[in-house]
Amino acid sequence: MHGAARLDFQELISVEGSAVALRVTARDRLVPRLVRTVVGDGAFGSGELGNTRTTFLPTDLPALPCLAPALMPRAVTAPVDLHVAAEPERDMYGVKLELGGWRYVLDAQAVIYGPGWYPFHQQVTRREKDPTAPLNDRAVPTRETVPATVRISPDAEHRSWRNEYVQLTPVDHRVEARLQLYAGQEGGCVLVRAVTLQIDLRTMRVTLPDQIPAGPLRHQAAIKGERILALLAAARYERDHGASEPRGVLGPWVRGDPPSRNA
Repeated sequence: MHGAARLDFQELISVEGSAVALRVTARDRLVPRLVRTVVGDGAFGSGELGNTRTTFLPTDLPALPCLAPALMPRAVTAPVDLHVAAEPERDMYGVKLELGGWRYVLDAQAVIYGPGWYPFHQQVTRREKDPTAPLNDRAVPTRETVPATVRISPDAEHRSWRNEYVQLTPVDHRVEARLQLYAGQEGGCVLVRAVTLQIDLRTMRVTLPDQIPAGPLRHQAAIKGERILALLAAARYERDHGASEPRGVLGPWVRGDPPSRNA
Protein backbone atom coordinates (compact mmCIF):
# COMPACT_ATOMS: atom_id res chain seq x y z
CA MET A 1 0.00 0.00 0.00
CA HIS A 2 1.41 3.37 -1.01
CA GLY A 3 1.93 6.19 1.53
CA ALA A 4 -0.57 9.04 1.83
CA ALA A 5 -0.25 11.82 -0.80
CA ARG A 6 1.31 15.08 0.36
CA LEU A 7 -1.03 18.00 -0.28
CA ASP A 8 -0.77 21.79 -0.38
CA PHE A 9 -3.66 23.97 0.79
CA GLN A 10 -4.35 27.62 -0.16
CA GLU A 11 -7.28 29.66 1.14
CA LEU A 12 -8.65 32.10 -1.45
CA ILE A 13 -9.79 35.21 0.41
CA SER A 14 -12.02 37.87 -1.21
CA VAL A 15 -11.20 41.57 -1.06
CA GLU A 16 -13.84 41.91 1.67
CA GLY A 17 -11.93 39.43 3.83
CA SER A 18 -14.18 36.38 3.53
CA ALA A 19 -12.98 32.98 2.33
CA VAL A 20 -14.43 32.07 -1.06
CA ALA A 21 -12.66 28.75 -1.73
CA LEU A 22 -10.05 26.30 -0.53
CA ARG A 23 -7.57 25.20 -3.20
CA VAL A 24 -6.07 21.72 -2.72
CA THR A 25 -3.19 20.53 -4.97
CA ALA A 26 -0.65 17.72 -4.92
CA ARG A 27 2.65 19.10 -3.62
CA ASP A 28 4.76 17.27 -6.20
CA ARG A 29 2.90 18.90 -9.12
CA LEU A 30 4.44 22.33 -8.47
CA VAL A 31 1.20 24.17 -9.26
CA PRO A 32 1.76 27.96 -9.07
CA ARG A 33 0.05 29.80 -6.23
CA LEU A 34 -2.79 32.22 -6.99
CA VAL A 35 -2.78 35.93 -6.18
CA ARG A 36 -5.87 38.06 -5.60
CA THR A 37 -6.70 40.78 -8.12
CA VAL A 38 -9.58 43.30 -7.99
CA VAL A 39 -11.06 43.89 -11.44
CA GLY A 40 -13.41 46.75 -12.36
CA ASP A 41 -16.32 46.01 -14.66
CA GLY A 42 -18.35 49.23 -14.43
CA ALA A 43 -19.35 51.34 -17.40
CA PHE A 44 -17.33 54.27 -16.03
CA GLY A 45 -14.27 52.40 -14.82
CA SER A 46 -13.04 50.54 -11.78
CA GLY A 47 -13.71 53.43 -9.44
CA GLU A 48 -17.46 53.21 -9.89
CA LEU A 49 -19.21 52.08 -6.75
CA GLY A 50 -20.39 48.47 -6.75
CA ASN A 51 -18.69 47.52 -10.01
CA THR A 52 -15.65 45.53 -8.88
CA ARG A 53 -15.08 41.82 -8.57
CA THR A 54 -12.31 39.67 -7.11
CA THR A 55 -10.43 37.22 -9.30
CA PHE A 56 -7.40 34.97 -8.71
CA LEU A 57 -4.55 34.56 -11.20
CA PRO A 58 -1.41 32.39 -11.20
CA THR A 59 1.77 34.21 -10.12
CA ASP A 60 3.79 32.94 -13.08
CA LEU A 61 1.65 34.05 -16.04
CA PRO A 62 3.88 35.01 -18.99
CA ALA A 63 4.29 38.70 -19.74
CA LEU A 64 2.02 40.19 -22.36
CA PRO A 65 3.66 40.53 -25.77
CA CYS A 66 4.78 43.99 -26.83
CA LEU A 67 2.61 44.80 -29.81
CA ALA A 68 3.49 47.26 -32.52
CA PRO A 69 1.14 50.30 -32.60
CA ALA A 70 -0.58 48.98 -35.71
CA LEU A 71 -1.37 45.72 -33.91
CA MET A 72 -2.57 47.21 -30.63
CA PRO A 73 -6.25 46.42 -29.93
CA ARG A 74 -8.51 49.38 -30.55
CA ALA A 75 -11.54 50.38 -28.48
CA VAL A 76 -14.82 49.74 -30.26
CA THR A 77 -17.42 52.50 -29.98
CA ALA A 78 -20.89 51.07 -29.64
CA PRO A 79 -23.43 52.90 -31.82
CA VAL A 80 -26.27 54.83 -30.21
CA ASP A 81 -29.64 53.30 -31.10
CA LEU A 82 -31.27 56.05 -33.17
CA HIS A 83 -34.80 54.82 -32.61
CA VAL A 84 -37.88 56.09 -34.43
CA ALA A 85 -41.36 54.85 -33.56
CA ALA A 86 -43.00 53.16 -36.52
CA GLU A 87 -46.23 55.15 -36.11
CA PRO A 88 -47.36 58.22 -34.14
CA GLU A 89 -49.23 57.61 -30.88
CA ARG A 90 -52.22 59.47 -29.46
CA ASP A 91 -51.58 61.52 -26.32
CA MET A 92 -54.80 62.93 -24.88
CA TYR A 93 -52.79 65.29 -22.64
CA GLY A 94 -50.22 66.19 -25.27
CA VAL A 95 -49.43 69.80 -26.13
CA LYS A 96 -48.41 71.63 -29.27
CA LEU A 97 -45.48 73.99 -28.78
CA GLU A 98 -44.41 76.25 -31.63
CA LEU A 99 -40.65 76.27 -32.17
CA GLY A 100 -40.52 80.04 -31.57
CA GLY A 101 -37.52 81.37 -29.65
CA TRP A 102 -37.50 79.26 -26.50
CA ARG A 103 -34.52 77.23 -25.32
CA TYR A 104 -34.02 74.07 -23.29
CA VAL A 105 -33.24 74.29 -19.57
CA LEU A 106 -32.32 71.69 -16.97
CA ASP A 107 -35.18 70.63 -14.72
CA ALA A 108 -34.38 70.96 -11.02
CA GLN A 109 -32.76 67.70 -9.85
CA ALA A 110 -29.90 66.53 -7.65
CA VAL A 111 -27.00 66.87 -10.07
CA ILE A 112 -23.63 68.60 -9.93
CA TYR A 113 -20.95 69.35 -12.48
CA GLY A 114 -18.34 66.67 -13.10
CA PRO A 115 -15.36 66.01 -15.40
CA GLY A 116 -15.44 64.74 -18.96
CA TRP A 117 -17.37 65.52 -22.10
CA TYR A 118 -20.74 65.30 -20.39
CA PRO A 119 -21.21 67.91 -17.63
CA PHE A 120 -24.11 66.59 -15.51
CA HIS A 121 -23.00 64.18 -12.77
CA GLN A 122 -24.32 62.74 -9.54
CA GLN A 123 -22.41 62.10 -6.34
CA VAL A 124 -21.37 58.51 -5.61
CA THR A 125 -22.25 57.46 -2.06
CA ARG A 126 -21.27 54.55 0.14
CA ARG A 127 -23.31 52.86 2.85
CA GLU A 128 -22.09 52.88 6.45
CA LYS A 129 -23.53 52.48 9.92
CA ASP A 130 -25.28 55.57 11.27
CA PRO A 131 -23.55 56.45 14.59
CA THR A 132 -26.73 58.12 15.83
CA ALA A 133 -28.83 55.00 15.08
CA PRO A 134 -26.59 51.88 15.11
CA LEU A 135 -29.30 49.66 13.63
CA ASN A 136 -29.59 51.84 10.52
CA ASP A 137 -27.32 52.57 7.57
CA ARG A 138 -26.79 55.95 6.00
CA ALA A 139 -25.51 57.14 2.62
CA VAL A 140 -22.22 59.01 2.83
CA PRO A 141 -20.96 61.02 -0.17
CA THR A 142 -17.58 60.08 -1.61
CA ARG A 143 -15.29 62.24 -3.75
CA GLU A 144 -16.35 60.38 -6.88
CA THR A 145 -19.06 61.31 -9.35
CA VAL A 146 -20.65 59.50 -12.28
CA PRO A 147 -22.48 60.95 -15.31
CA ALA A 148 -26.21 61.19 -14.65
CA THR A 149 -29.31 60.90 -16.81
CA VAL A 150 -31.27 64.17 -16.65
CA ARG A 151 -34.52 65.67 -17.88
CA ILE A 152 -34.72 68.97 -19.74
CA SER A 153 -37.66 71.05 -20.90
CA PRO A 154 -38.53 74.26 -22.77
CA ASP A 155 -38.05 77.41 -20.67
CA ALA A 156 -41.41 78.90 -21.67
CA GLU A 157 -43.57 77.55 -18.86
CA HIS A 158 -43.09 75.52 -15.69
CA ARG A 159 -44.28 71.88 -15.58
CA SER A 160 -46.69 71.91 -18.48
CA TRP A 161 -44.87 70.13 -21.24
CA ARG A 162 -45.50 66.38 -21.01
CA ASN A 163 -44.50 65.35 -24.57
CA GLU A 164 -42.01 68.24 -24.74
CA TYR A 165 -39.80 66.84 -21.95
CA VAL A 166 -36.49 65.37 -23.18
CA GLN A 167 -34.38 62.73 -21.45
CA LEU A 168 -30.59 62.94 -21.85
CA THR A 169 -28.56 59.77 -21.22
CA PRO A 170 -24.73 59.95 -21.34
CA VAL A 171 -22.92 57.29 -23.37
CA ASP A 172 -19.31 58.57 -23.70
CA HIS A 173 -18.57 61.73 -25.68
CA ARG A 174 -22.04 61.14 -27.12
CA VAL A 175 -25.40 61.74 -25.49
CA GLU A 176 -28.64 59.93 -26.26
CA ALA A 177 -31.58 62.34 -26.41
CA ARG A 178 -35.08 60.84 -26.28
CA LEU A 179 -37.87 63.06 -27.53
CA GLN A 180 -41.53 62.87 -28.48
CA LEU A 181 -42.06 64.98 -31.57
CA TYR A 182 -45.38 66.68 -32.21
CA ALA A 183 -46.85 64.87 -35.22
CA GLY A 184 -50.24 66.60 -35.65
CA GLN A 185 -53.73 65.93 -34.30
CA GLU A 186 -56.36 63.29 -34.83
CA GLY A 187 -59.92 63.61 -33.55
CA GLY A 188 -58.93 66.45 -31.26
CA CYS A 189 -56.08 64.40 -29.74
CA VAL A 190 -52.39 65.26 -30.11
CA LEU A 191 -50.22 62.75 -31.98
CA VAL A 192 -46.60 62.27 -30.90
CA ARG A 193 -43.77 60.23 -32.40
CA ALA A 194 -40.92 58.98 -30.19
CA VAL A 195 -37.40 59.41 -31.58
CA THR A 196 -33.82 59.19 -30.34
CA LEU A 197 -31.14 61.66 -31.44
CA GLN A 198 -27.38 61.49 -30.95
CA ILE A 199 -25.59 64.55 -29.59
CA ASP A 200 -21.82 64.32 -30.09
CA LEU A 201 -19.96 66.64 -27.70
CA ARG A 202 -16.60 65.92 -29.28
CA THR A 203 -17.56 66.98 -32.79
CA MET A 204 -20.44 69.26 -31.64
CA ARG A 205 -22.80 67.63 -34.09
CA VAL A 206 -26.36 66.31 -33.93
CA THR A 207 -27.27 63.09 -35.75
CA LEU A 208 -30.89 62.41 -36.73
CA PRO A 209 -32.24 58.95 -37.54
CA ASP A 210 -32.60 58.37 -41.26
CA GLN A 211 -36.13 57.08 -40.66
CA ILE A 212 -37.49 60.52 -39.70
CA PRO A 213 -39.38 61.62 -42.82
CA ALA A 214 -38.43 64.82 -44.58
CA GLY A 215 -40.62 67.81 -43.91
CA PRO A 216 -41.96 69.42 -40.72
CA LEU A 217 -41.16 66.42 -38.49
CA ARG A 218 -37.51 66.29 -39.51
CA HIS A 219 -37.21 70.08 -39.28
CA GLN A 220 -38.63 69.94 -35.74
CA ALA A 221 -36.12 67.21 -34.77
CA ALA A 222 -33.21 69.20 -36.22
CA ILE A 223 -34.14 72.42 -34.39
CA LYS A 224 -34.64 70.63 -31.08
CA GLY A 225 -31.40 68.72 -31.52
CA GLU A 226 -29.46 71.96 -32.00
CA ARG A 227 -31.09 73.44 -28.89
CA ILE A 228 -30.14 70.37 -26.85
CA LEU A 229 -26.56 70.77 -28.05
CA ALA A 230 -26.67 74.47 -27.09
CA LEU A 231 -27.81 73.60 -23.56
CA LEU A 232 -24.99 71.08 -23.11
CA ALA A 233 -22.46 73.56 -24.46
CA ALA A 234 -23.72 76.24 -22.04
CA ALA A 235 -23.48 73.81 -19.11
CA ARG A 236 -19.91 72.86 -20.05
CA TYR A 237 -18.99 76.54 -20.34
CA GLU A 238 -20.44 77.26 -16.89
CA ARG A 239 -18.59 74.25 -15.42
CA ASP A 240 -15.30 75.13 -17.10
CA HIS A 241 -15.51 78.65 -15.62
CA GLY A 242 -15.62 77.43 -12.05
CA ALA A 243 -19.23 76.51 -11.27
CA SER A 244 -19.61 73.37 -9.17
CA GLU A 245 -23.30 72.89 -9.93
CA PRO A 246 -25.78 74.01 -12.60
CA ARG A 247 -27.14 77.52 -12.22
CA GLY A 248 -27.38 79.44 -15.48
CA VAL A 249 -28.88 76.44 -17.32
CA LEU A 250 -31.73 75.98 -14.85
CA GLY A 251 -35.30 77.03 -15.58
CA PRO A 252 -36.25 80.67 -14.98
CA TRP A 253 -38.73 79.59 -12.27
CA VAL A 254 -35.72 78.28 -10.31
CA ARG A 255 -33.47 81.28 -10.99
CA GLY A 256 -36.25 83.79 -10.43
CA ASP A 257 -36.16 85.10 -14.01
CA PRO A 258 -39.27 85.59 -16.21
CA PRO A 259 -39.94 82.77 -18.71
CA SER A 260 -39.26 83.21 -22.42
CA ARG A 261 -41.83 85.38 -24.17
CA ASN A 262 -41.12 83.99 -27.62
CA ALA A 263 -42.62 80.52 -27.20
